[in-house]
Amino acid sequence: MDIVLVAILLVAGSAAWLFYKKNHRAASIPNPNQPTLRLQGGGKFEFAILGVSRHRSALEKICDANAREPKTVEALLVPEDANPRDKSAVRVEVEGRTVGYLPAEVAEAYRRRLLESGYPGARSLCKARIIARMHSSLGGPTADYSVRLDLPQKRSNGK
Repeated sequence: MDIVLVAILLVAGSAAWLFYKKNHRAASIPNPNQPTLRLQGGGKFEFAILGVSRHRSALEKICDANAREPKTVEALLVPEDANPRDKSAVRVEVEGRTVGYLPAEVAEAYRRRLLESGYPGARSLCKARIIARMHSSLGGPTADYSVRLDLPQKRSNGK
């Protein structure tokens, strides 16, 4: 009886893992029919991304936490149509690592502009600024990160 239970748990666990990997990979594969667009902002880095604290390990690999100056990098915006939590989600990657997501309102506006431009689902490159703020904690010095994007401003007609 114990062997049957273990076998069922192994099969169920393997199936769940494969399902997760398949869905996660589907959101990450670029559409070969879509170009990667270059977005030019005004150099103000006004758009903060969400979920940065969950991606601390990725940010630690990307930048030196002891650096006193913000680090400017290229960010890749990746629409995640298969995201189970939010069909409008747009993932932000730096150096191939996820560092957060666009806020819902910004993601929806971004996707709307892609659609209006004839490139729904396209990936885009933009400049990003990573800021590490050092502080003391019980385990020693720790960095809190923030990531801000240099995206084009809203159009003058309100879109």
